[in-house]
Amino acid sequence: MNVVLLKNPDDEAMWDHFVLGHPQASGYHTLAWRGVISKVFGHRTFYLMAKKDERGTILGVLPLVLTKSPMFGCFLTSMAFFNYGGVLADRSDVRLALLAAAGETAKDVGAAHIELRQTEPIETDWPVRSRKASMRLALPPDYETLFKAYPSKLRSQIRRAQKEGMDGRGGGEELLEDYYRVFARCMRDLGTPVYGKGFFRSIVETFSKEV
Repeated sequence: MNVVLLKNPDDEAMWDHFVLGHPQASGYHTLAWRGVISKVFGHRTFYLMAKKDERGTILGVLPLVLTKSPMFGCFLTSMAFFNYGGVLADRSDVRLALLAAAGETAKDVGAAHIELRQTEPIETDWPVRSRKASMRLALPPDYETLFKAYPSKLRSQIRRAQKEGMDGRGGGEELLEDYYRVFARCMRDLGTPVYGKGFFRSIVETFSKEV
């Protein structure tokens, strides 16, 4: 087994194949997000792969994004800007090899620390924080069952929006201006800094190509 940086285009399909087949993976582990982050924010990325041998199958992956901030310093994150990420591997020796390679990468680029946003605990002697919670809802097969499971107050709020004629639309870049106007206003009201419009345009362009 050896751990290498993802540089060979031939390995890109293998990376996504591994990610899409792993039960603990998130969509943010896929390579499409590397392109968005690099293009919009200009951050360097280090995508580590543990391979059985030079031509062998992938045993584990760890995507890392290098962030430099005047306030928070220089650090590596898996995954930056998102709540999900971290190391993906089924074997403890593979995870340890990826973490060791991440440590060496941090030394090489001058990063003060590494943050892994794991959805499941892993065996490591790295410091662990568990202050964040992920709220998930199992979806039933039909709308009526889902609607009846909501609390009465939430059902009333939904009915009010329906009475006011609210509707939802899906699309691509032709809806970006409308979407961004609502999104930016909501983030402003929450006191949260908002991403630039180019971030969402890049997402639309990237995933339109994927489809």
